[in-house]
Amino acid sequence: MRNFIILGFLITALLMSGGCERIFEEKPAAGEIPIVFTDLQPSPSGDCRYKVKVANDLWTLDFFSFFLTEPRIKIEGKWLPLKFIPSSWQTEDVARLEFHHACALQSNNTRVQLDANADLLARATVLRFTLGLPDNINRQAEWPAPFQTDDMFISDLFGHNFMRLALSNIADAETHHWEFGLASSLCEYTEGEEQKVVCKRPNRLTVDLPMAQNVIDLKLLGSLSQLLFRANLKEQPDCVLAHNSAQNCTKVLNNLLSRDWIRWDAPDKVYLSN
Repeated sequence: MRNFIILGFLITALLMSGGCERIFEEKPAAGEIPIVFTDLQPSPSGDCRYKVKVANDLWTLDFFSFFLTEPRIKIEGKWLPLKFIPSSWQTEDVARLEFHHACALQSNNTRVQLDANADLLARATVLRFTLGLPDNINRQAEWPAPFQTDDMFISDLFGHNFMRLALSNIADAETHHWEFGLASSLCEYTEGEEQKVVCKRPNRLTVDLPMAQNVIDLKLLGSLSQLLFRANLKEQPDCVLAHNSAQNCTKVLNNLLSRDWIRWDAPDKVYLSN
């Protein structure tokens, strides 16, 4: 009886200390991959907007969202296409991620949900996405409800931003705004009765994430600092690639291709294959 009393006391103390959340917190389902941008800081003024340090300046995150398509995994040297699980943020073919709401966290979407079971993921050695939209989706006038894309749309010619990032900074009594938009560029209509759009630079990027086998509890870490490495935000305020190819803008594009801006949460390289 004494042991039961002690056990009951310990459980009660643990629950009162907030341990209940840790005990009953559900693990992500198979195929559900959370994404956390680790350098987003809560605002000290409580204005419900994240802050991020870029080149020793503190910038406010006004908007950050991107599209992922064509999910696939590599098993025994062969690529297997997957689908997303449809939701208010995903169709079977497109997932939209969003990260800039600091207070209304339910307004963000910070996880990808793949239609894949645990056994399948445990055999995978690489997870691959396309950061971008295929042409047949990019210029759709209407998307299936409740999927909203108005704040990513550029024009009928260029379609949507594949990634859109907007920051602001107040320094020397002057407000600086900076925006990056990953989108197709050098687009034009073809001649003839049936006009089509041809873009010399589609700018759809491949994101490869190597993984070890038999690991299914996956989590991705993102870094805006890596994405904006050596980019001078005050020099070129408009970096929407659909109509701007300035060197400072292509620097961010190169960072998307070469910097470690998104990776597995693997301090001991648990997920990474050799």
